[in-house]
Amino acid sequence: NLQIQSLGVSLVSYHTLKKSEIVAKTDLDYQKLLFGLRNETKEDLDGRFKLITHLEKGPMMMRAALKAAVGANKPVVMGRAVNQRYFFGDDYMEVDVEVDTSVIAKGILKIASMFIKSLVVD
Repeated sequence: NLQIQSLGVSLVSYHTLKKSEIVAKTDLDYQKLLFGLRNETKEDLDGRFKLITHLEKGPMMMRAALKAAVGANKPVVMGRAVNQRYFFGDDYMEVDVEVDTSVIAKGILKIASMFIKSLVVD
């Protein structure tokens, strides 16, 4: 859940196990991963999740700001830059990312909001 309070935007993506009687190997792998994550400390979790920045189209000012801040097409360890909270259920994990808690991210978002017409997150 990427939360951008200054723009009034929140992006939510859910990944859960299917409730079925047949458990596939991928489901077992998912359960193992989820169990492992559930037992990590907040500090470990903060160092695990990454976001790769990529600007497909945009004005030179926006490209320069993004490249100067984090580098183009480079992974950013989100928990080291912004506040994150973690929630676990039996078959899911939720990561709330508060993007606006970083001065750098807030500045980039301010510049982006002047130019942005649409946003695609892959």
